[in-house]
Amino acid sequence: MNFNKFSRIALAVAFATAMGSCGIYTSYKTPESTPMTKAYAEARELPVDSAAFGNLLWEDVFTDPILAGYIREALQNNVNLQNAKLNVDVANANLLGANLSYLPSVALAPTAAIAGNSYIDGTSKTYQIPASVSWEIDIFGKLRNNRKGAKAAVLKSEAYAQAVRSQIIGAVANTYYALTAVKTQLELQRNTAGLWKQTVKTMSDLKEGGRGVTEAAVVQSAANYYSILSSITDLEASVDQLNNTMSLLLN
Repeated sequence: MNFNKFSRIALAVAFATAMGSCGIYTSYKTPESTPMTKAYAEARELPVDSAAFGNLLWEDVFTDPILAGYIREALQNNVNLQNAKLNVDVANANLLGANLSYLPSVALAPTAAIAGNSYIDGTSKTYQIPASVSWEIDIFGKLRNNRKGAKAAVLKSEAYAQAVRSQIIGAVANTYYALTAVKTQLELQRNTAGLWKQTVKTMSDLKEGGRGVTEAAVVQSAANYYSILSSITDLEASVDQLNNTMSLLLN
């Protein structure tokens, strides 16, 4: 057997082996027998409800201008969200690189040379711009898998950025509404404390005037008044804590 014939046989065997091994790198198909995948497929077939709460913009949900300003400031200043956006940019850049890997690569190696004697024959200049083009054949699915991995990384980073964004919006809204509720309760308790203070004074005057008010009634009314004062202190501490939380969210 001569060398050329042996080379052709070896090349044919190698090609057949390579093509046979391609079955290992077939595309993964999600099984359809599990209840979770079936429910997911059915959910994707449903028409999109634009009026659903999850499909609304946060500007349409939170219409309070003060709250909207807080949310915008938090989204603009939050470091975690900025990092998540950078990760999205990096993932998109990697996906672009994976897509460009399907294109042929071109290599240029320009050269220049000068020959001859400048005093006798003059000089001759020569220029060469050799170019080589290479194209990788994706036999084993390497490029395809890299592209799919880069695309999955983009989706993952975008989902993470959206999750961070939703958490920030929800945290700012919860803190704002809690702060509003506590401030309203604090104002009511302060007004109630003023009324109870007048009640204690009135009952004390009635007792001293012998108008049928006992000492026990005066002490009971005073106890209610001081109880309200202690709740005011707790509410003021809650307001300070919520203000600190809002400051952290606004960075």
